[in-house]
Amino acid sequence: MTEELATQVKHIQAEINRCLAVILDEQVALAAKIDPAYKQLWLDIRKYLLRGGKRLRPILAVLGFQAANGRSDEESIYELALSLELIHAFLLIHDDLMDHDDRRYGGLNIIGQYNKRLSRQVHPVVARDVANSMAILAGDVLHGLAQARIAQLSVDQATGTEIATRAQTMIFEVAAGQQLDVLGVTHKQFAIKSILKVYRYKTARYSIVTPLQLGAVLAGADQDVLDAFAQYGDNLGLAFQLTDDLLGMFGSARTIGKPVVTDLKEGKQTVLMHYGFKFATPTQKAFLTKKFGNQTVTLDDHREVKKILTDNGARAKTAVLAADYAKAATAALDDISINGATAQQLRDFASYCVDRKY
Repeated sequence: MTEELATQVKHIQAEINRCLAVILDEQVALAAKIDPAYKQLWLDIRKYLLRGGKRLRPILAVLGFQAANGRSDEESIYELALSLELIHAFLLIHDDLMDHDDRRYGGLNIIGQYNKRLSRQVHPVVARDVANSMAILAGDVLHGLAQARIAQLSVDQATGTEIATRAQTMIFEVAAGQQLDVLGVTHKQFAIKSILKVYRYKTARYSIVTPLQLGAVLAGADQDVLDAFAQYGDNLGLAFQLTDDLLGMFGSARTIGKPVVTDLKEGKQTVLMHYGFKFATPTQKAFLTKKFGNQTVTLDDHREVKKILTDNGARAKTAVLAADYAKAATAALDDISINGATAQQLRDFASYCVDRKY
């Protein structure tokens, strides 16, 4: 990441973290008036949200706003960016529930916090059920809070309606991607078109396209800019997810914020594993078939899978695809009229997405 982009990112992250702390403190105070248990839920949410996160969607919303030369409504863009982070938190909490994960951002998530607390008081099965219920509630209230913040934006009615509609469409689309991803573990064959469809709706539209477009809408951008951001985001989202696949398999637990065997145990359908099976020798394929989706997989098994994916070229093929999609993303910015400095930051961001270390 270039120094200029890093400075901009740090500034946006700091502002979002500050705004999150303020709004979450308000929610804790309101919850305390209802019941100590409800206050505890919000304290757990606060701890979870402020412990980590790249604030990617807020960053892109601000960059989209600045790219479209938005200047006079900086307070509103940060309100909108904050809402996107709340939506992201709601979706992540529910994603962890579906994935049976107890950790996020290098620590216990909502499920993990409640499971640990309640396991001292009740049977582990009961503790887990209640912890899952608390995670559903945490996601629900964050979704509601995000929608309320969007509704309160200081914008004209037409802009407000468009922003609300695009935000709702984003949730509609990411739910489709999530459903297809969850159902993917029931499929034995790796259909690459299906995997890329998941990436497009679970990552590209949700993480990049819509945040950029929302920022641009707030700035009053024309349709050419919105269309270019769609092309940029769709391609970069694929590049980002392909790199995430590499991180999920080859990264450390500290880097990815969860156990390194998670994707292998779950039998997560990825482009990396598609090529892993496609390029495998009969012996390699037999080993991958035995370990993929196996809940008893060990760290030694994981190391052997990594070796296979490296030796048979699946790792290199995935990295090349990621770079190609990133190149297509930056090309989408060439023929539109946007702020030059921000356009360069978006190009730098595309490079960062595929250069992340694992």
